[in-house]
Amino acid sequence: ALGVLDKPGVLQWSLDQQAAVAVMETEKIMLQSPEKAFSWLRFAGGSVLTELQERGDHVHEFMEATISGGWPPDPETVEEQQMMEQGALFLEEHWVTNALTEVTVWSHAKEGQKNQYAGTLDLVCDLDGVPTLLDFKSARVFQIVHVAQMAALAFADELLQEVEPLRWVRHEVPKVEQVAVLQLRPDYVDNDGEVIPAHYKLTAIPVADLKPFYYLFLGALDAKCAMT
Repeated sequence: ALGVLDKPGVLQWSLDQQAAVAVMETEKIMLQSPEKAFSWLRFAGGSVLTELQERGDHVHEFMEATISGGWPPDPETVEEQQMMEQGALFLEEHWVTNALTEVTVWSHAKEGQKNQYAGTLDLVCDLDGVPTLLDFKSARVFQIVHVAQMAALAFADELLQEVEPLRWVRHEVPKVEQVAVLQLRPDYVDNDGEVIPAHYKLTAIPVADLKPFYYLFLGALDAKCAMT
């Protein structure tokens, strides 16, 4: 349900990948029929997108294992190593306690709300002493859709925790004072050609400021359900 809002940054990135492939593989494309070339270019960015998704998953696993005292995975690429190093730096510079990782929340349809929804939290914790919903992101840009998703999680009704395989326990969603997004970035070149070194960026938003984003999420959810 949290995917009801489009992510324009991902869409533009996909288009950029297709354009880059078209430029680099011009000779190969010219040797194919128009139909075959069109079919090939449609999915040109897919393998790179899969690689980015896997990178994000590995970094999530690293952060969750490190915070919970588990066994963190080893980096598989230079980019993953840089992002994990930034995650470790964040944990050195900030105080994360009372953490629950990878928990599922559920919201029932309320008055004026047509549909229910569920989603997964990366982390519920005290961040520097403040009760927080914390989400890890590898994206370069922090977008409105991320805030809307976090708002939906913050205003959900129940928390479902898997205490053993296929056995879940229900709790009330912890009362938090803020939601926060932690962006972990490797070295990259920005749109102006400038090299941006690996870094982390923490963006925190008070729960009191989330209502407009929550209503944005609910409107998108109702619109999507009405069209399916």
